Amino acid sequence: MTRINAAVLTAVLCLSACSTTVPRDRASDATVGAVAGAAVGAGTGAIVASAAGNDVATSALIGTGAGAVAGVLVGLGYSKYAEVQAMNANDEAITANELSLRSRQKEINQIREEIYIETRGIQVNEELGSYRYDGPTYGDPRRPGR
Repeated sequence: MTRINAAVLTAVLCLSACSTTVPRDRASDATVGAVAGAAVGAGTGAIVASAAGNDVATSALIGTGAGAVAGVLVGLGYSKYAEVQAMNANDEAITANELSLRSRQKEINQIREEIYIETRGIQVNEELGSYRYDGPTYGDPRRPGR
């Protein structure tokens, strides 16, 4: 495999991981929040400790713990927010579909009424006498001529 092929394959695999159709997972969001919070907390703790002249390692560990807890809470909050947004979008789509179905059902009922009124107005031609139509009548398996 050439370097170009390896680079393309790596790029495709990395980019394909960015799109997903799997529903949100709260544990995953909490984990991502915890890791991000721990990283930010460790960095913040180290910066504050070095500025204040305290022990950097201890402050970084304390920041890591506090950041991880805060990150879990933020991750769970985001997960709940995303879930509510998805449910609202689904509710809007359902409402739009119901309105569309009701509108189309009204159109169908109007067309049925128009056809009923038109067929009531058809006059039988008395000159034909007892003529009976024996042509194809689509949809009727018992039609004449089969």
